[in-house]
Amino acid sequence: MVKDMHAAAVLKVSCQPLCRPNGPNRIRRATTTTGASPGALYPTAPLMSDGCTSPGPAQPHGRPRASTLFNTNSRAPAATQRAGYYYALQTSRGHPVPEKLPLPPALEQRELSAMGSVLEEVALGFGGLAGDLREVYESGRTRDLEWRRSQLRGLVRLLEDKEEGIFDVLRADLGKHRAESFRDEVGVLKKSVVDKLQNLKKWAAPEKAHAPLVAFPATALVVPEPLGVVLIFSCWNLPIGLALEPLSGALAAGNAVVVKPSELAPCTSAFLAANIPKYLDPKAVKVVEGGADVGDRLMEHRWDKVLFTGSSRVGRLIMTKAAKHLTPVALELGSKCPCIVDRLDSSRDSQVAVNRIIGAKWSTCSGQACIAIDYVLVEEEFAPILIELLKSTLKRFFTKPEYMARILNEKHFNRLSSLLADSRVSASVVHGGHCNPKTL
Repeated sequence: MVKDMHAAAVLKVSCQPLCRPNGPNRIRRATTTTGASPGALYPTAPLMSDGCTSPGPAQPHGRPRASTLFNTNSRAPAATQRAGYYYALQTSRGHPVPEKLPLPPALEQRELSAMGSVLEEVALGFGGLAGDLREVYESGRTRDLEWRRSQLRGLVRLLEDKEEGIFDVLRADLGKHRAESFRDEVGVLKKSVVDKLQNLKKWAAPEKAHAPLVAFPATALVVPEPLGVVLIFSCWNLPIGLALEPLSGALAAGNAVVVKPSELAPCTSAFLAANIPKYLDPKAVKVVEGGADVGDRLMEHRWDKVLFTGSSRVGRLIMTKAAKHLTPVALELGSKCPCIVDRLDSSRDSQVAVNRIIGAKWSTCSGQACIAIDYVLVEEEFAPILIELLKSTLKRFFTKPEYMARILNEKHFNRLSSLLADSRVSASVVHGGHCNPKTL
């Protein structure tokens, strides 16, 4: 999800790209020293006439943007006060910058703890949270390669030390079997983080880039640099993997991060809020718990990148709010996944196809995933053969109900039960179709 968190190079000796992705397929878009091209993922810092870079990132047309770090409307003072800080805006070279003022004694007791998690009842405004993270990032703390390695090693320790705890919360939220939890979340995530550790030095190293003859004798480099402060919205069907996987990429790139777990997986959300601060830098990584209203308030502030996994409906809302600040967004949304069975010439090929269909449909969170097959298209003469193979293989794969995850909650269970009860659907059911409201 973070492969597009990479920047363009600025020709001449001053390069201000954004950050490295978690893989070799990085993006390069060359710009001039007057600013970033309109197609760049995020503008680079242009060179000013006095030889300094502008205080804020450049707009696509080349003019610097004011480095306002907080919402300065009429509600901002109250919001930042509730978050634990007062901020006064001063002017530096024509750009407002925040100055932290001491809290009154009465409000000082309400200051958020340094453990990194923000409880919903006190998270009434996030200007202070965003400001603190930006201060940490601008201090250069997160750019150090050793700091990045330490955070990745902390994630590995978290996965190793708390493996049983992860299995427990996934079982409580989604009824996942421990084998499924390890396969889809813990195991693959640990492998991904270790891969980042092994390749981090190579990904962070500057690379030579072609410089046109008109720029002679200058040289050009692609210099990977972090984006800044990244906001991550994770989803409920893979609540560990899709929270920590983008987090590992953002940390490997040297960013400060806010993670907003899904409120639909409350046990996992509480687990992340309690344990991430113990294994990662609590000043650079924050966990914010809460519902949709908390997400709305988070999106009122400017972030340097937003990563969202979820439905298309919520994705549109995220994009709309991010457009206010011209924040780049990476969306991973659900869609339709048809399966086309072309031909079934041999019994071996038929069984392999059926095994893959069942694995893609039911093995990940009982089909509650964006990659789950929605429907199968097959030639009419092969349909009876395919149905019989599906029935026999399902019985062999899932011998006990506890081997499958359950439906997320009662609301979704009732929706699916109503669908099965529809006469047009029930008449076509050839296997299963029963419901148990006690176990969902």
